Amino acid sequence: MGGPEKLDDPREVRAGRFRQKLHREIGEVILAALADERVVEVMVNEDGAVWCDRLGEGMSRLHETLSADRAASLVGSVAALLDRVANAEQPVVERELPVFGFRFEGSVPPVVQRATVAIRKRARLVYTLDDCIDQGQPSRAHGEALRRGPGSRGSGPGGSGAAGPAPRASRRAPAA
Repeated sequence: MGGPEKLDDPREVRAGRFRQKLHREIGEVILAALADERVVEVMVNEDGAVWCDRLGEGMSRLHETLSADRAASLVGSVAALLDRVANAEQPVVERELPVFGFRFEGSVPPVVQRATVAIRKRARLVYTLDDCIDQGQPSRAHGEALRRGPGSRGSGPGGSGAAGPAPRASRRAPAA
């Protein structure tokens, strides 16, 4: 039967193992949320709580909690993709995950008490200024001011076109 069996390419083996590791660390609940077209971002807070942001619904808590070790391991795995380590000297890791195409940001102490993660998907729906105005944010007047821009007449105090000086802080009357 032919010659000896061809050995796998070490790079492909390594990439496959890394995908498996990321799948384990991210977990089925988070992966399922990321597969939902309405989900734009999944976040892991310092307490391990997992939240997702869905278009039209806003933020909601997922039925998942990441242990401190699992969250730190996930940040460390993504750092390894960059040939880095996540530690006190390099506590923030940012990268697009080639396996999924999502944007990843993870942080470890000392910038946070415990590892945190944010995984953001590419925008599928882009809102125009008119879309936002139609939804009431900002108001029509503010929307028109945004269209005119900062250099147009009437954009600053008194309609001068200049932003003018910063308002002064009010002073408190001395306690009696």
